[in-house]
Amino acid sequence: MKKFVAGFVAAILLTSSFLFVYADDIKEYVCTKVKYDILVDGEVYMDDKLPALVYEGNTYLPVRNFCNLLGADVEWNAQLSRVEIGKQNVTPEKISTPSLTDNGIPIYNIDDINYVGLEDIHYIYSSFDDGYGFLFRDESNKKTATLISGKTHEALITFDISNAVEYMGRTCITLSFYQKNILPYLNKDI
Repeated sequence: MKKFVAGFVAAILLTSSFLFVYADDIKEYVCTKVKYDILVDGEVYMDDKLPALVYEGNTYLPVRNFCNLLGADVEWNAQLSRVEIGKQNVTPEKISTPSLTDNGIPIYNIDDINYVGLEDIHYIYSSFDDGYGFLFRDESNKKTATLISGKTHEALITFDISNAVEYMGRTCITLSFYQKNILPYLNKDI
């Protein structure tokens, strides 16, 4: 009987050690149901079976339901063990490491045209003593940017950015426009 009890205790100890190993992979998250409206294309998202949840101030939505509302495709790729979201026949944007202008502003090549970001120009030139900044306006379908002198607070040049390209979170203008129209103002006091 002692051998049976010793074997039983050994089996329990051996089994419980495996349970502790697997318990490290299990995490519990305490979420609350969203108590505010989530609008998708102007319509309130609501699903009582799979509600939107809040965890540590972030809103989480069921992926398949949300993608269906947005008209996006969602698939489970079993081979790579991942969820893939997107539209069919969409070519991902090619991202390359930008080269730099002489004064350190990144140049982005988009569809074989060189661009610079207004935010990058602001970052580089705001570090000078007098600094420079941009004032952006969006009025009656016309977007403009005004270069402002940090020293005198005067508007140096206002230019149309309706045809600017949004790229990597930046409002980009062509490099040639920057060199011809903006750079001369920036180089005056340097």
